[in-house]
Amino acid sequence: MWLFKFSTESAASQLQKMIDEKKFYATLDNKIDTAIDDYIEEIPVIEDIAPIFSEELKGETLLGGAMKLTADWKLDQDSQKDSNNK
Repeated sequence: MWLFKFSTESAASQLQKMIDEKKFYATLDNKIDTAIDDYIEEIPVIEDIAPIFSEELKGETLLGGAMKLTADWKLDQDSQKDSNNK
């Protein structure tokens, strides 16, 4: 159902805007997927570093002692230079 309203824009121009909007949203998912794939290809691959879990079974409470989860982080040269310049 078409509603009539006062506008300085022609009906053909309004129709073209509606078509462009429909096309934009119809192709948006593919554009986002492509952009994500491009980003994933460009970021460097970081080797997985296994975390180290440690806990103290005996502690001050019934729950036991302290628990820790640690991992070594590998920094690339650019990250180290940036942190040194601050």
